Amino acid sequence: MRVPAGVAANHPATAEVGLRILAAGGSAADAAVAAVLATSTSESILTGIGGGGFATYYDASTQTVTCLDFFCSVPGLDGDIPRARWSPSR
Repeated sequence: MRVPAGVAANHPATAEVGLRILAAGGSAADAAVAAVLATSTSESILTGIGGGGFATYYDASTQTVTCLDFFCSVPGLDGDIPRARWSPSR
């Protein structure tokens, strides 16, 4: 049996948002972005808009795989520590 599309998610509201995007004609990437935004509210303890992660995207038309690494960025780890632009009043 062929399944045209699906969404796997931990929370039913997250899956519902992704499925609605697909039903409206959106791509898998559109559905994934919408689901990530939805999970920011349905599971706010575990994730958020400012959080990090990894995503693997397969483009069937070009048969290419792209891995996105947006896990974390910490200022100063490259050796360039920015100076404070203000100091708190005492």
